[in-house]
Amino acid sequence: MQKELHRGEIYLVDLGKGAGSIQSFIRPMIIVANELACKHSPVIHALPTTGQLKRWMPTHVEISASSNGLLRNSTAMCEQIQLLSREIFTKSKYIGCCNDYVMEKIDQGIAVQFGLVGLETKNNIAYAN
Repeated sequence: MQKELHRGEIYLVDLGKGAGSIQSFIRPMIIVANELACKHSPVIHALPTTGQLKRWMPTHVEISASSNGLLRNSTAMCEQIQLLSREIFTKSKYIGCCNDYVMEKIDQGIAVQFGLVGLETKNNIAYAN
């Protein structure tokens, strides 16, 4: 039986050894695929998080460790969306789920990453508009 997956769920996933700036090793991944893909697709879009302090970018979403299962405050990196096999999630540990507010911020970060919204610059910092 196929494991039921849902948008916003967080799994502790082993990404293996990456190259360059691509995220790797074991880390929390947030499912960002739509519910139809989560139900039927053999591949699922997810984005990595990091507990390391990151330079702010309009594609970064700060997530506080609260009721979502994360052990520490983290940054979701919307610029590093990955397409992963459903089987990876089947073998991974479910650790929690993002609330609606965090998912709205992630949606904004994804929209910036794919050029679906414009960027405005103030004091050399880019913001979605």
